[in-house]
Amino acid sequence: PDQLEQVCINILINSVDAIKDRNAGATEQGRITIRTIRNAQNVLITVNDNGKGIATEDITKVFEPFFTTKDVGQGTGLGLWVSYGIVKSFHGDIKVIHDEKDGTTFTVELPLHHDFQ
Repeated sequence: PDQLEQVCINILINSVDAIKDRNAGATEQGRITIRTIRNAQNVLITVNDNGKGIATEDITKVFEPFFTTKDVGQGTGLGLWVSYGIVKSFHGDIKVIHDEKDGTTFTVELPLHHDFQ
């Protein structure tokens, strides 16, 4: 449970930073939406924000160690890399998409049942 809590915290910290860094002229307030969905096999956790977004060329890099778009001294680039490792250790998956209209969404998918031997 502590590891999954860390995954959620890492994603939320990035969302909070993204909405703080929105354009000063933005007409809409910053928003973070968290949803959970459970079916017979999996639980899905989605975190969506309407922050500054992730550049298209950076989407494929966000789970790499030491990758950050934050200013020097503001981030280590390890939070999402660690989160990726945690989710994979639970035989799950983590994805990110960015859409100009819908913002950035991280989706964590975890199996409800798995033989961890």
